[in-house]
Amino acid sequence: MIAVFPSIQTHAFYLHLVTLTWFKDLNVPEMYGFLPNQVTPFPITIEDGIQLHAWHTLPLCTYLKHKDQPLELPSGFTEDMSRLNVQLLRENSDAQLVIYLHGTSGTIASGVRPDSLRAVYSVNPTRSMS
Repeated sequence: MIAVFPSIQTHAFYLHLVTLTWFKDLNVPEMYGFLPNQVTPFPITIEDGIQLHAWHTLPLCTYLKHKDQPLELPSGFTEDMSRLNVQLLRENSDAQLVIYLHGTSGTIASGVRPDSLRAVYSVNPTRSMS
């Protein structure tokens, strides 16, 4: 039956209609243990016009180095990627880009995903990996 109806297969695999973050707002990453304005929720529009929800996360070492500046920003979802958090990474020659693909079902904040993101962004990029 699933092979006959591709839309059922898609929903079964990707779980589009399932929300695992009941009563939590993905536009308030502080609810998932991040520091104020450490994460900027923003959209990525793909070619068929669908918007994907993404988080731009400032590494902890960069956040702490500039801890007074990010707190001055408005928090929450934005389409303005010229915000201070993005500028701080552009100006940091030690910054490393990490694209975290969280899987096929649920949301970026489901299960252990926020813990995984915090672990990745807590690493000090200036330390030598040996």
